[in-house]
Amino acid sequence: MTSIYSWCNRISSLLLVALVLLLATGPATAEDLHVRPTIYNSTNNEPPTKASFMPNLFTGDKAESIDPKGQDNTNPTKRVKIGLLVPLSGTNAGIGQMLQNASELALFDIGNPNLIVLPIDTQDTKIGAEKAIRRAVEEKVDIILGPVFSDTTKTIAPEALGNNINVISFSSDRSIAETGVFTLGFLPEEQIERVVNFAYGQGVRDFSALVTDDDFGRLSVEKLQTVLRDHGVEVKHVEYYKGLDEKLSARIKSLITATGGSLDSKKSSNLPPRSQALLVPEGGKNLQSIAARIFRHGVDSNHIRLIGSGQWDDPLILNEPKLQDSWFASSAPVQREAFEKHFNTVYGYKPIRMASLAYDGVSLIAILARKDDLSRAALLDERGFAGVNGIFRFRKDGTIERALSILEVNDGKFKEIDPAPTSFGN
Repeated sequence: MTSIYSWCNRISSLLLVALVLLLATGPATAEDLHVRPTIYNSTNNEPPTKASFMPNLFTGDKAESIDPKGQDNTNPTKRVKIGLLVPLSGTNAGIGQMLQNASELALFDIGNPNLIVLPIDTQDTKIGAEKAIRRAVEEKVDIILGPVFSDTTKTIAPEALGNNINVISFSSDRSIAETGVFTLGFLPEEQIERVVNFAYGQGVRDFSALVTDDDFGRLSVEKLQTVLRDHGVEVKHVEYYKGLDEKLSARIKSLITATGGSLDSKKSSNLPPRSQALLVPEGGKNLQSIAARIFRHGVDSNHIRLIGSGQWDDPLILNEPKLQDSWFASSAPVQREAFEKHFNTVYGYKPIRMASLAYDGVSLIAILARKDDLSRAALLDERGFAGVNGIFRFRKDGTIERALSILEVNDGKFKEIDPAPTSFGN
């Protein structure tokens, strides 16, 4: 009965949308009925559940809260249409659907009938992205949330900017950022900067790195060198690896030799405990394997601490005992876990990390819409905004700045040992 009732409500909602479109645009052709994207807002689709989000979840000080439940919608603004450009078909259709669900969830939590999300399929291709941005322009969207990947964002950016439409991309690739194109993703560089500065503050002076032999690895090393240079310290040694094969073991042995044996348990007994740090910006099973190999080759776990990037924020690594007491920078887990529980209650599955970005993105736009100001100046508010992933703000170059916590792998959980700031300094 519940299923039949739900379908009836959904059909009724769709008929209502169709009636509104018919009255607004005249008789629809068969082609119109197939290509017109679904329009979501908080009145023409029944909420999937009555579950409510934690009203006190967002705790920004000077940063403006984007807690949907905290928004004042007593004076609805003019209609604002968000173009959600995500892959709803192709290899990454599952990601696109999840982002659409998170956006819809934010809409229902916000409850502003004049806020609309228009999902448009980028089809996971360049041609699909080109079609998607043309549709977004035709539909007169006020702002674009997405795309997911950097190449797709680069494809749609010129036409979006040419039509004075700001873009908030889910990508974490800073190379796509420019005036009017903002990155909402998590930048690994700022995660590395945060954890290295914290380690230095704890008395660590010897830093080495074991990174992938690619652009990401070199970017990680560049950031490590930059941060340490500000402290008057040089990186002790860097080893690059291409894969998890026998050559990785050789790289680890080279690392031990190049550091004068100070990582070796046989030669480091006279060093202060945890006086060295080894940066390993990997994640998941790869990180598990690398950590096990590092200590299998004689590295002294009593005198070195592994540190990493936000890729470590994966429950999978909690199963690796060699990562105990390691540090990495990420957003505070309490807020994100509350969102994930809310999402799971509504949709019946746990979302990936990126889903929280869609929720924050829609909520952010709602705050700006309430002020009738979606301008670049409004997006660049120096106070920032507080959401599921803590406080954040956009820089003038389009990149994002986040306030991050330091988390420690501790007895099967991520323990916050240094909380993120609650406001930004100018």
